[in-house]
Amino acid sequence: MIGKILEIIWTIIKIAVVLVIVTIGVGSYVTIVSISRGNLNQRKEESYYPAVQIIGNRNQMKNEVEAWILTAKKEKVTMVADDGKQLIAMKIFNTKANGKWAIILHGYDSDKRDVYDIALHYYEGGFNVLVPDLRAHGESEGTYIGMGWLDRLDVINWIDTILEEELSANIVIHGVGMGGATALMMSGEPLKNNIKAIVSDGSYTSAWELCKSELKQRRNLPAFPVLHMTLPMAKLLAHYNFKEASAINQVKKARQPILIIHGEQDDYVDVKMANKLFEATASSKDKLMIQDGGRADARYAQPELYYNKVFSFVSLYVN
Repeated sequence: MIGKILEIIWTIIKIAVVLVIVTIGVGSYVTIVSISRGNLNQRKEESYYPAVQIIGNRNQMKNEVEAWILTAKKEKVTMVADDGKQLIAMKIFNTKANGKWAIILHGYDSDKRDVYDIALHYYEGGFNVLVPDLRAHGESEGTYIGMGWLDRLDVINWIDTILEEELSANIVIHGVGMGGATALMMSGEPLKNNIKAIVSDGSYTSAWELCKSELKQRRNLPAFPVLHMTLPMAKLLAHYNFKEASAINQVKKARQPILIIHGEQDDYVDVKMANKLFEATASSKDKLMIQDGGRADARYAQPELYYNKVFSFVSLYVN
């Protein structure tokens, strides 16, 4: 009898060990595929094909940006993050800025060059501009992508570099995709009064909900147990997990005015997330839905509507 009991206990132990090994293995794989810098260039768009008009507007802006960036007064700057990573940004100076600054944040699997077109619009609106490469993107160091959560603290540190030179600066944060999520995740922190407004384009409610949606939509996999396996591994490898990377929890504590923008054809971040973020935002807020906008291209779908809304909102708080 005792032998039988011991045999059952040993079997249970072996099953538990196998489950732990599987959890570590699957959790590591999903985490690395999702947020490892080394896998970025292997990710491809799977279902979104922008309209001809969007492609045309994007190409036109690309030409304008290339001409502008060659002649603009600019400086590549570096900053050491709290965890020792060296981060890179481009500062672009406008002699007519009079203390106005815009920080432009790019999206996932992107870099600062992809939002230079937004920077150009702010420059033409009379702003100095700072455009960082978020950690594990572009020229910035980092092995694991922050999904906005680690980046929120990096951007707060970038703000301090501006204030060291211009203590009375009036600053707007404008982010797209993961950059938009970064901006909203910042909003729940005790930001300085120099931050006058936040513009978030295409943000997700949380990294957890985004990954959950991706698993279901593109992989036909359940969140449990696959996504749950990432929690300890992401914490171990990247020092955060997908559940704590929550924009919706942060906007509930926001003090700065927030403009939420979203493309209604976005097949990556469900438009419902924009509505949830808007409803949850505690501060002054406004919303713009771009009917033809897809993944991170609302500004190309209807550029006039997009920038008219952005600058009418921003001008309420920065003159």
